[in-house]
Amino acid sequence: MALPSIQAYIYPDRIFPLLGDQIGTKCEIRQYERMKNAKGEMVTLKAGFTRSSLVRNSLDEWSADAAIVLIRDMEDIEDPHTRLEIQSPYIKQALKECVPEHANFDLEHQALILEDQPRCVFHYRQNLIDYHNRCAERQEAEAAQHVAMLLNHMFRTFDQEIRQFKHYMESFQLQPSLSFVNLWMAFVPGQIAYAEKKCNHEKLKGRLFRLKKINRCSCTKLGCSRSSWNISGYAIDYDGADFGHTFIGYQIEPYDGVKPLQDLAVMPLQYHPDCRNIKTELIARGKDFVQLTGQHHKAYKGIAALLSDHRDIHDEDNFPLQSTHVDSRIVVDCQAFSDARPTHQPWFIPSEKRFRTSLDEHLKMSDEELMICADAVAGYSLNEKRWGWFDVKSIRDVEFNKNAFNALILEESQKTVLLSLVHSRKTKNEGFDDMIKGKGKGLVFLLHGTPGTGKTLTAESIADHTESPLIRVDTGILGSQAKQLQEALHEVLNLAERWKATVLLDEADVFLQERNISDIERNMLVAVFLTELEYFSGVLFLTTNRVATFDRAFMSRIHLTICYPPLGPSSRALVWKNILTQSGMEFESDVVEPDLIASMDDDTMSGRHIKNLIQIACTLATGEGKPLSKSHLRLAKSATISFDSRLATLVAQDEEDGRVDSTVSRVQKRRRIGDDV
Repeated sequence: MALPSIQAYIYPDRIFPLLGDQIGTKCEIRQYERMKNAKGEMVTLKAGFTRSSLVRNSLDEWSADAAIVLIRDMEDIEDPHTRLEIQSPYIKQALKECVPEHANFDLEHQALILEDQPRCVFHYRQNLIDYHNRCAERQEAEAAQHVAMLLNHMFRTFDQEIRQFKHYMESFQLQPSLSFVNLWMAFVPGQIAYAEKKCNHEKLKGRLFRLKKINRCSCTKLGCSRSSWNISGYAIDYDGADFGHTFIGYQIEPYDGVKPLQDLAVMPLQYHPDCRNIKTELIARGKDFVQLTGQHHKAYKGIAALLSDHRDIHDEDNFPLQSTHVDSRIVVDCQAFSDARPTHQPWFIPSEKRFRTSLDEHLKMSDEELMICADAVAGYSLNEKRWGWFDVKSIRDVEFNKNAFNALILEESQKTVLLSLVHSRKTKNEGFDDMIKGKGKGLVFLLHGTPGTGKTLTAESIADHTESPLIRVDTGILGSQAKQLQEALHEVLNLAERWKATVLLDEADVFLQERNISDIERNMLVAVFLTELEYFSGVLFLTTNRVATFDRAFMSRIHLTICYPPLGPSSRALVWKNILTQSGMEFESDVVEPDLIASMDDDTMSGRHIKNLIQIACTLATGEGKPLSKSHLRLAKSATISFDSRLATLVAQDEEDGRVDSTVSRVQKRRRIGDDV
């Protein structure tokens, strides 16, 4: 008998003629049903027979010679389960060679199990057809017969589904589309799938992954939580040491009718209309991702998934995620992230390939491996002071402002000493050290003066001059208890040492004040602060307004103290000019003329006031779409004068009525104004 041609497989209404029984393993499918009897016990029956055909002994005795055993589990009538046991050595060999998910199957095992319907046979039908034809060409008739039987069974099982697939997926006139129940037909395990990414209803560049499986509950129970398609796959991530494969999962919710695949949140990449460009872009992104090992000081602008500062109320090891727009500098450091938030580090699948960075294996990834690399990398936002994941394509190199230090309004001798000390520390010149190993290696600078005189700008300009991250610490987040302070300060200073960062501790008065025998709690805070300071080996700037109340123990630990007196007319004029020229705004020529600056200036203005006024003027100019002009500056000053006057009146009234302490009101006012220049 002649072997059937390939066309017989393509049209499911034409079934393969089999070659007949052969001596040995029988080329047949034996079917059984498992169901509950009247006593509620599970029993097994031969399919199509009465209960008199109850299988009382081992199933093997009834089916050992069958090529395929089909068992339908009817325990749940609304959600029956099918199990296909492949016993034929010919079919097992065919599946091992043609279906990637069975490539590692041990042929010595008695049966290869296909749970549920034989979807893998449909997905790799062309591979199996080709295998069958090769067997026929080699006159391996029994092998060809067994494979033909498997394919015929699949075509009968999916008769209607295949007809829909051919109509909606293989038509040149229609976009590839499928009904919800038949979506599995397009998702082939082992192939690459695409998942779109949305944020605030805006589509972003998604990510790719290698599909593992797609499954769902097929019951008709109303509100079944498993009715969605659950799609799982593999992606590549980095844990701070090596790269490896992790699980990734998505869901497709039920829909009515037939829907184009490109309208789904997840789809096979081959059906995406922009498939080629996606591959090119995500290979490039993967190359960027694998280069971000170790520590990197970067700039970032975009949406980031930041971890909350507070633990999940239901899980103390978990920190809830928050999508946040970030426009700041960051430090990419997956290892530090894993140490700080160990429950959020990726878990690698042991059976999948791992890329050892010590052997540079991550630099030898294939294009397909690069495509499925994670789209975000773990790091720390220096502005938000929070850990999170940052989109690889939104990461940029930092543009350091090397002119900021030169524009700093400070005596040249102080600039020289400050810069020399910092360079000495950054270049690890450890000529002087404490007698005890690990102590006294840091540099501590004390900056004191009235608000808006340049204290913060000094730390910022030093950080940019040395191209180091700036970790700014507000005393309020360190806690008011000794244990909280120790943990928070220890974490910050450890990160600073790891990243060779500059640390700025604003308004450090509470930790620097002289100890008092009657205030034990504050004494403990001061002691903790002194201890952490003693063992810190980096660069630390402290700002304060109250030098007179310092604890004497601090004075010996401060390497350089810089006083910032109120700005005089010439200094303020220089501040005006520096901020205007560095604003990046287009402005009219007369904006920087000395006469205009003199008319805008007054003795009560600090550098902070000037900065805020210019920012308001720039906003006005941008809103009008015009260059910055003197009219914008004058309007901004008029608005700020009106506000300051009203604020001063309210504060004076509160002080007169005794509702607000004058010292507190001044502190609150300073905090409202903003950051230092």
